Amino acid sequence: MRLRPLIGCLLIQLIFGLPASAGNDETDHDRARNALMAGKIASLAKVLEKAKELYMGTVLNVELESDEEKSWTGSGEEELGYQEGAGYGKKPGNVTFIYVISLLSPKGNVLRLEIDAKSMELLAVKGRDSESARRIR
Repeated sequence: MRLRPLIGCLLIQLIFGLPASAGNDETDHDRARNALMAGKIASLAKVLEKAKELYMGTVLNVELESDEEKSWTGSGEEELGYQEGAGYGKKPGNVTFIYVISLLSPKGNVLRLEIDAKSMELLAVKGRDSESARRIR
C-alpha cells in the first residue's frame, strides 16, 4: 500500500524533528512567565481588566511584544513600522514589554490597544471609531 512509505517518513520526521525543537531557546510562554515572576510585567488578567475598564468590546487576541524582538512605532501589522532590533529607546539590557490587545467593538470595528505591560498605561489605540467604544472619556 502506498500509505506505508508516507507514514514511515512522517514518523522519521517526528522522531528526528523533536530533539532539534526541544533544544531551542526559551519559548514565548517561558519568557512571559519569567517576566511576570521577575515583576517586569503585570499579569494578563490585570491587563485585560484594565483594557475592559477603558474600552467596551470582546477580546479577540492578545500578544506580548518586547523590544528584544522588534520596536513598536506605528499602527497595523505591515504598515505599523516595526523595525527589527531597534528597541524602544531604552538603555541596553532593559527590556520593555507591551501588551497588544485586539478588541471587537460593539459597532463591529477591530481596535488595537497598546498597553505598557508593567505600568498598565495605555500607550496607543488604533482602529476605526475607537472613541465610540471608549468607557472613560
